[in-house]
Amino acid sequence: MVDNRELTAALELLRDRLQKATQISSAEKDLLSSLITDMTQGAESDAVSEGSSKQSFRELMQSKASSYEVDHPELAYLMRQVLDILTKMGI
Repeated sequence: MVDNRELTAALELLRDRLQKATQISSAEKDLLSSLITDMTQGAESDAVSEGSSKQSFRELMQSKASSYEVDHPELAYLMRQVLDILTKMGI
């Protein structure tokens, strides 16, 4: 079973790679970083559960993973890893 530490580690890695990515607008980086922070705080407080914010996060991550596939394959891969972890957690 996947635990919150695995999710937090994946989110932190994604945030790090996102900040280093070129050709991604500052506004988009800020939006994704903010969502990652919200998810990380929820994971650390054991408050990760289904809800509208979690669903919005999943939808955004799925969309961005698809759009980044060509220009930012590492980010797309990391986003899919986070989505897989959330699925394994039942979220």
